Parts: sequence; structure tokens; C-alpha cells
Amino acid sequence: MNGEFIPSTDGLESELQVDTLSTALLSLLLLPNLRLASSYPRLPDTPRPHLTFVSSGIHGMAKFPERKLGPGEVLPALSNRAQYKQSDRYLEFPVQMSLLTLSTQDSAEQGS
Repeated sequence: MNGEFIPSTDGLESELQVDTLSTALLSLLLLPNLRLASSYPRLPDTPRPHLTFVSSGIHGMAKFPERKLGPGEVLPALSNRAQYKQSDRYLEFPVQMSLLTLSTQDSAEQGS
């Protein structure tokens, strides 16, 4: 956590962009390749291609009032410079991990 609001080139808060959105978008880009790779014959005992996300479970501690916002409103609310407070940054990481967990669950549903 850098302690100051730094917008990404997309106008989103940079830690949100790097820690959450980039990972989620990369996973979406990888899904077609994973599907293709899983359609090829494999040697016995060779695992099926898959994508793994590691989580600490901190997303369960998130206070995430923005979840009640409508479609297209959550990311701008989380990237609002006026509401960015350095003292609250430790609260943001669980929210970012919650978003990544939700994205991962959605990707898994699409991939199955």
C-alpha cells in the first residue's frame, strides 16, 4: 500500500487496478487458451489445464458498502479521489480481494 491516491492510466485507483482488475482481466484472456489446451489428449496422470488463485481469506473481513451500488458504479466509487483516506487503506485490501474472489467465481462458472 502506497498511502497516497495514484490513478492508473484508466483513471482507477492504482492498487485496485494492479492487485485486482489486472488479475481478473488476465484470467479472462487465458480462459480460451485453457479450454483449447484441455481439449487435447493428455498423457495419463497429467493434470487438466487450470488456473489457480491463491487467497488468504481476508476477503471475508471486507466492509464493502459499495456492493450495494448498481452496475457500473462500484469501480468509480472505489476509485473516488475525494473519498480516498490514507487511514482507511487497510480496509481496502479486503475489498479488493473480495472483488477478485467474485471475479474468480464468475470466471469458474463461465469456464465450466
